[in-house]
Amino acid sequence: MQQQLKASVKDWQHETDHKGSYVAYNVSLEYGSNCKWIVKHRFNEFDGLNSVLKIHYGNLPALPKKTLFPVKSNDDINTRTQGLSYYVAELVKRSDVYANTNFNSFFEVEKNIPKSGVRT
Repeated sequence: MQQQLKASVKDWQHETDHKGSYVAYNVSLEYGSNCKWIVKHRFNEFDGLNSVLKIHYGNLPALPKKTLFPVKSNDDINTRTQGLSYYVAELVKRSDVYANTNFNSFFEVEKNIPKSGVRT
């Protein structure tokens, strides 16, 4: 039986950088039973990945919509978290995207899984 990468977004936190505060979403990744890691990304990074993948791949899962103003309320952030969780869970099921360097970099696949490990 071949292992498959699994991903979800279960939580988030407020972060601050030189530009100000933002929401960082924690993407939990799992490959098999012993290989687990977390990557953090802000929403615009998910949007950037999606934009790059749309150029090369059709029929991508739905990414939550951008908003005119930053999402600030906990309810809105939680709703976006659920949408991002669906997006990453469905995206990692697609074998064609594993060849994309942006995908691998975003999820830190090659850093955490031996080259022979990920199904393509």
